[in-house]
Amino acid sequence: MEGLLKEKLDVILSDFAQRVIDEYRTRLTNEDAIASKRLYSGLDYKIKVKSDKADVRLQLWDYWKYVDYGRQKGEDRQ
Repeated sequence: MEGLLKEKLDVILSDFAQRVIDEYRTRLTNEDAIASKRLYSGLDYKIKVKSDKADVRLQLWDYWKYVDYGRQKGEDRQ
């Protein structure tokens, strides 16, 4: 029974993570924030389900914050 619950939770979390990625890609496209498509195509997620917790981590390039928020005065480019 526990294995089935973990499997179903994994499916639900995978669906959620993919929806977040799809929404972010839509936003990048709508805001014309795609320069090299590296950020757009590099989006991914990892899911870890254990008996007492589940962890969903979105994976994206470190410069996402500059695309989302811009570069502030005095910040180094990466």
